[in-house]
Amino acid sequence: MLEYHPETPLLVAAHDCNQTNSIYSTDTFNHQRKYPRWPITYNFNSLGYRTKEINQLDNNFLLTFGCSYTEGVGLRTDQIWTDHISKYLSLDLYNAAKQVSGPDIPSFNTLLWNTNNAPTPKIVIVQWPQKTRKHFAFKDSVYIPTVSKSKHVYLKDMSETHTPDGRWWGKRYIVNTGEMSVNIYQWFESFNNTWKLAGVPVLNFTWDDDIEQEILHSKYKLWHITPTTYDKARDDAHDGPIFHQETADALKEILSKSNFTDKV
Repeated sequence: MLEYHPETPLLVAAHDCNQTNSIYSTDTFNHQRKYPRWPITYNFNSLGYRTKEINQLDNNFLLTFGCSYTEGVGLRTDQIWTDHISKYLSLDLYNAAKQVSGPDIPSFNTLLWNTNNAPTPKIVIVQWPQKTRKHFAFKDSVYIPTVSKSKHVYLKDMSETHTPDGRWWGKRYIVNTGEMSVNIYQWFESFNNTWKLAGVPVLNFTWDDDIEQEILHSKYKLWHITPTTYDKARDDAHDGPIFHQETADALKEILSKSNFTDKV
């Protein structure tokens, strides 16, 4: 669940704002099922992202986008590919990835980032989520009970298919793929065009072959990364630290190429 505050500059704000949650290695759930048991602390900034505040960034920083895998659900922050790459590039990090995000959210957040004159990153790396994901906007605060007095626009994922939009999503959007294909192309091109106009290089990558057909004629390169190890994160639902390390190694190899933004 995400919300956008029109009067607040910078990004679609996530619902977990100002929370710190700890999961310790001795909890019963993990002990019974013998999942990976490293301790995790989830720290979210004022916009609800698992990263530092924007005004705390160094002048030279990496900006990343993606879904829950890039947010690092089930992982410590030092186990996520974003942390590996920021250290490799010797850059500070702002990780704008958020769970349940679709490909519309990186594109929308890019527009907000530049519209509100946020600091310019040295490089942007985006992990593109699956194309079936989409959010819809609502004016009312029915999905988020704690809001300020001013009017907000809310974005909600369509996992709740009993809603009218959810039924449309399940019976039309992901069945007849025309609308989905058009949206993917627009979001991908908008994202890359905006950063190109800002003079910022972008590395686009995906772990799936999910959106490649839709952006076949794009002038922007989409890299397909396929790690060989699918270990588990602590929640047993996301990929683990070896998967992320292999992803980071593949990204390092791509970044070593001076023409990594060119389409092959």
